Amino acid sequence: METKKITASDVRILLRERFDDHRRYAYAEEVQEQTGIARRRLDMVVVDCFKSNGYAIEGIEVKISKADLRKELEDSSKHCLFYEHLDYYSLAAPSSIVDESLIPKHWGLYYVEQSEGGELSMRCRRKPLSLHDELIKTVDKAFIASLFRAMWKTMPSDTQLDAAHKEGYESGLKDAGVYDYKARIERLERDLEAHRELRNRLNIWGGAGGIEDAIKEFEAFRALNLSTLIRELKWMLNRNKETSKEIRGIIKLLGCDSDD
Repeated sequence: METKKITASDVRILLRERFDDHRRYAYAEEVQEQTGIARRRLDMVVVDCFKSNGYAIEGIEVKISKADLRKELEDSSKHCLFYEHLDYYSLAAPSSIVDESLIPKHWGLYYVEQSEGGELSMRCRRKPLSLHDELIKTVDKAFIASLFRAMWKTMPSDTQLDAAHKEGYESGLKDAGVYDYKARIERLERDLEAHRELRNRLNIWGGAGGIEDAIKEFEAFRALNLSTLIRELKWMLNRNKETSKEIRGIIKLLGCDSDD
């Protein structure tokens, strides 16, 4: 099977999944060394929020081509620029583009690999070593400001969160097969009207056909499966607040208590 080209977006997604434990990690992407005019952006900065781990800060650079990686290694000023703000530095890249003999020994390595079916996964090939004799105890304010700005830029707004919640709710209803409540109510109302008409006609025991016609119509009434109709109404009532008034009205007309 032909393998797909691994993109920087693919690598970023896998990194987000790796550091998705929000209780332990906080991360930001596209972090400059300072706000304002900056010389470089780091693809990801991960902060370990556990006190027991010393609040370690790891910078991660993403590369997806041999040429881009070679440029990075040839100009050490690009990555050394961040060293004073970081405890660890790592490279995230497709394993196929990395020659480990060229990678600094203190860098961590996160490899992206592709299965025969085309699925991508990430594994830690090598844990990073400390950039300093001990974990840094203070961080420059300019870098902290840049880090916070990068985090803020990726935070969803209240409007986006509300829209995502609504989309998820409607998707859940659709997946459960109960999305189109209006159409179901219209169908039930038609069945109810047929039931009421039959009930009225069953009260007439005279005229042409007499009781035999009444019995036939009673059988037709039974075919409506009224008990199933009521169960469905109550089931819908428990799951949809927007149409609860209409549903309660139908149940009442059927002569049943919606709380039964």
